[in-house]
Amino acid sequence: MDDINDLAKRVADTVLRSQQVRRDIEKTRIALRLWIPSETELVPIRRAICHPLLGGILRKDPQRDVPGPNFPLNSLRLAISKGHLVCIWKAEKQYVTPAALRDWLGLSEGERRTSRVIQYQPPATKTNYEKQKGGASVANASAKLLSMKAALAKKRGK
Repeated sequence: MDDINDLAKRVADTVLRSQQVRRDIEKTRIALRLWIPSETELVPIRRAICHPLLGGILRKDPQRDVPGPNFPLNSLRLAISKGHLVCIWKAEKQYVTPAALRDWLGLSEGERRTSRVIQYQPPATKTNYEKQKGGASVANASAKLLSMKAALAKKRGK
């Protein structure tokens, strides 16, 4: 009877371990899931160096991205500053699209000498708190200016 109880306990332990291994495998599978953005989807420039077009691997989890070996972040920034790579500014951050990366990689040396327009996307509208804060600072500056004018007029009047 003891042998059967020991066997049952070992089987139960094995089942628990296998369930834990399955959960760990599922977590790893989810973490390593690939992300392939559409041609018009905005990709942050820090993640763009990991795009498959540049030899990297983009994952759903940004911490697990693998950058390509040939294009560091500075090469993308240099291409943007020269006007070869079209960049979109949004909330003071740089974004590129896979279509822009594909165009940049397809340029010949002669085409790279002509510049392109960099698109600018204005920041989102201000919240009420930000508007009130801005209004208060303008009011403070105006009050100081008026007091300075009054002091100057008083000084001139003497």
